[in-house]
Amino acid sequence: MTSINKLAKEQKATFGAIHKAQRDYQVAVKRWHSDVKKWESALDAGDDPGEFPAEPEEPEIVGTEALEETAVIRAASLARFKHVTSKDEYAILQKCTTGELRQAATEWEEKSGIPLGELLASSNSSTESTEAPSNTTSSPADSVDTK
Repeated sequence: MTSINKLAKEQKATFGAIHKAQRDYQVAVKRWHSDVKKWESALDAGDDPGEFPAEPEEPEIVGTEALEETAVIRAASLARFKHVTSKDEYAILQKCTTGELRQAATEWEEKSGIPLGELLASSNSSTESTEAPSNTTSSPADSVDTK
């Protein structure tokens, strides 16, 4: 759970940074449009408008690769489980975090890699009988009296 929480925290921080950079850029573009209108108004009025306002630089968004990779991991995990779970179980899986899905997929891969003979011989699913053998295989009533 610690690693799942750490992964979720990292993803949230990355998404938060991307969202903030995009929001800051949108605000800067609105200010720039306002400055351009003021510059044009000053030019139209015959005043010295000064230099044309510098357009804000679009931020370089970093970390999107990590989010794209996470989306691929999530989609692959859900696709793996879709065909082996009921609709109700799949609905629950869709609510899981990517870390939880990754952990479940890893566990499933490990369990799926065990050869059937080894799985049957494991201590928790032994095929060995623990019951005592029966006393007889037939009863006196089963025999035919030849007298």
